[in-house]
Amino acid sequence: MNAKYMSDKIILTKFVNIFERRLRMKNKSKKTTNAIMWISMVTVALSFFLVQFHRNTPSVMRDELIDAFSMNATSFGLFSSMYFYPYMLAQIPVGMLLDSVGPRRTIGFCSALAAAGALIFGVSTSYPMACIGRVLIGAGVAAPVISTQKFLINWIGAGKTASYYGIFSFCGKLGGMFAQLPLAWLVAHLDWRAVFFITASISLFIAALCLFVVRDSEEETLSGKKVAEGTKQSFVDLISAMGHVFSNKYVWGMMGVMFIHQALYGLFSSTWAVPYLQDVFGMDKIQASAYTTCMLVGAMLFTLIIGPISDRIKKRKTVVAGVSIIMVIVWGLLAFSGEVLMRTNLLWGVMFLMGATSASVQIIFAYSREINNPKFVGIAVSSINMVGMLGNALSPTVFGALLEHYSVSYSGGDLYKMVFIPCIVLSVVSLILTLLSRETDCQNCYADITLESKKVHSVVYQHN
Repeated sequence: MNAKYMSDKIILTKFVNIFERRLRMKNKSKKTTNAIMWISMVTVALSFFLVQFHRNTPSVMRDELIDAFSMNATSFGLFSSMYFYPYMLAQIPVGMLLDSVGPRRTIGFCSALAAAGALIFGVSTSYPMACIGRVLIGAGVAAPVISTQKFLINWIGAGKTASYYGIFSFCGKLGGMFAQLPLAWLVAHLDWRAVFFITASISLFIAALCLFVVRDSEEETLSGKKVAEGTKQSFVDLISAMGHVFSNKYVWGMMGVMFIHQALYGLFSSTWAVPYLQDVFGMDKIQASAYTTCMLVGAMLFTLIIGPISDRIKKRKTVVAGVSIIMVIVWGLLAFSGEVLMRTNLLWGVMFLMGATSASVQIIFAYSREINNPKFVGIAVSSINMVGMLGNALSPTVFGALLEHYSVSYSGGDLYKMVFIPCIVLSVVSLILTLLSRETDCQNCYADITLESKKVHSVVYQHN
């Protein structure tokens, strides 16, 4: 009996030891996974920071660049635009790369490309060489905005992507802020070339982290293998996916909304806000910059709160429609009540709300993901982002042409009112397009959309 008791005790002891060892291994794996997740999050956030930083650097370095490369106003404007068009054209290829190899490799490859561009720009001795560097930077920073959607789905889950994307977007806006006064200080105390050597080093560091430390998901972290090999798509599948994305009527509607939202906010925030405040209200540059800073504060604050609101109420269409309504009100007030706003100090609030409208982007990204096949998040989001960048690139030029056209007959506040009226009309169009879209309730409804499309085709076929 004692022998049997001792045997049972030994077996029980071995069982307990095995259980404790596995529990310790599980806890260790959990700690490792959490550490990898946070390293991955910080790496992606840093890449977001560089997107906005590189976008805004030419304005601060204008005098240094003009002296270094003997630029005039036209060549400087062309140089600055060398960021936007490669960024826009790279969206579809980057989306295909994202759906084929995953987010970390996509960000890693593009970060290395951005590093090469920053290095070439830093050592450039001629205007064409500087433009080549700028082109590579624009293409290299095209990945983080769209790759983050798939990255968040893998790590956080589909239901909270808008909330967490807001944090990354906030980091991007911090990059835009750093490319103002802090960058001016760095240029004054170091040298503009040294700044780009530093950013090249940071981009290379991001690329190294993505390749050797960052993981696409918890599954990949635990197994050490490539995540979900079956979900990586072939080139033929990706070409077919583009057809499915562009045949979705809700994609086209939201592309229109994205174009309008980005175009209207971009033309005002990046180019025409300060001239408007100076021409209409007689402000100096410092006073006008204070109002544009208020606009940036609105953009940063709403970037953090609009995602959680959308995720909490489980609505995408409703939130985007709300932003479109704010746009109609803001542009209407600027067009017809500018003097009243200035006298009552309500202009501060209007500028704040103008900044808030920029936050619709993250909800539109989430919406585009939810109305498309989840296998092709990269292509779906990159298509929407490409259209937004097109609006951003074209709108300041079109706005300037309208100002020049109406300046023959109008001046001051009346001149800007004539140009703001088309902005009101476009805001109304964006509201109509949003209302015509379908609500996703923060869930993927691609299957329902496909079924709906088949029913329509069936009815048309029977009718014919």
